[in-house]
Amino acid sequence: MQQVELKLKQASAVLGATPKDVQNLVQFRLVRPRRRNGVYWFDAHALLTANVVLYLKESLGASTASLRRVIQAAARVPGFITGTAETLSI
Repeated sequence: MQQVELKLKQASAVLGATPKDVQNLVQFRLVRPRRRNGVYWFDAHALLTANVVLYLKESLGASTASLRRVIQAAARVPGFITGTAETLSI
């Protein structure tokens, strides 16, 4: 199966967010897509992370610092990326 990567504008369309919002996530290091030749490429992991951050930002109105702590904690949970994790404690 081929792994698909999307550019920033394509990723923003998939996420239903403005390109500026997605760019801000990258700028504040909440999402770390791969960068090649000056272009950000979003894989499934980066899209999932961006989706979670955008949801938390919208629903909680959380600050950038709070969102960064949540994402860093989630990244350390074994199985979180594969979907096998059952709990997340911050």
